[in-house]
Amino acid sequence: MKRPVPTVTPDAVFAALRAAALTLDGVPACATSVTEGRFIVIATARPVLGTLHASAEWHYLSAWRVLQQRAGAFRS
Repeated sequence: MKRPVPTVTPDAVFAALRAAALTLDGVPACATSVTEGRFIVIATARPVLGTLHASAEWHYLSAWRVLQQRAGAFRS
């Protein structure tokens, strides 16, 4: 059985991530951009080593699933 196709867009997930309290390796972080129309870049809000910031790229559907799981955990 096929999974239903999500109707969420990369821009909607980006906006939700901008509003969420994120951490990356325990350091406060925020969503900074959408690349290639489907990947969301998340970077630390402050440098972790000198002037270097830690960053990660998430596919927007993976990020959406994480946000949904977090929302479900808060409802419980």
